[in-house]
Amino acid sequence: MLVSTAPIGGWALIYLLVSTVGAEVCFDRKTGAPLCYYADTSKGRVWSRTPGYDPKFGREYKLYTRETLERETQEREAAQREHRIAETRTQQRELIMQRAQPNNNAAHFQVENKQEQSNLKPAPASGEKESARQTANQTRNDEAAREQEQARQEQQHAAEVLARERQEQMQLESQRETDRRAEQARRTREQQEQIALAREQRIKQEEEERSERRAQQACLESEREQERRAERERERNHERTRLYEGLLNKSADELIKRLPRRRN
Repeated sequence: MLVSTAPIGGWALIYLLVSTVGAEVCFDRKTGAPLCYYADTSKGRVWSRTPGYDPKFGREYKLYTRETLERETQEREAAQREHRIAETRTQQRELIMQRAQPNNNAAHFQVENKQEQSNLKPAPASGEKESARQTANQTRNDEAAREQEQARQEQQHAAEVLARERQEQMQLESQRETDRRAEQARRTREQQEQIALAREQRIKQEEEERSERRAQQACLESEREQERRAERERERNHERTRLYEGLLNKSADELIKRLPRRRN
């Protein structure tokens, strides 16, 4: 007996298309309703199309809503901003250290030059040599002054950069605090909605239980009333039967009395 494998192949193709083409579709195209469920495990995030529990890790699948997507997007963007700020801060510090190293050497050279000039004793020399030496000393002093000014400007720039970083950090912390408060408000609202829903369900269940008890009570009362009516009917029937028996007995006695007695 031959069995056709066409239906099996068709279902396999449909399953393959659904699991590959629609793997990243988590919201309905027409209504926007969430379609995916997720569970965060030690091996990463696991996705599912149906609710329940993950068979390998035992974690409950949660519905992947638009609020979850927006919250994770904000957290990812905040982490990226922090990473960029940290990289910028590290690069600026390295640049400041690299630029400050030659300035320190120039300042040290200027101090040594001043010490050498103070230790030198005046010696007889010609006017040209003295003028050349003064010019060279003035040039070195000017270069050291320029390097000091450049170092001061770099330090000022670094201070401004650090101030901007602190301001960005404060803004980031403020944004985090705002997000945290919004998340806390959202969770509080969800908890209140869940509590209200549970209260409504409990009230509805209690009302159904009361209705069921009233129906049972009414049914018992009806059964008792039927039993009382049946008892009264039996009593009336018994009374009629006893009355009929009495009448029959009385009639029989009268007949017996009226009958002539047989002579011996």
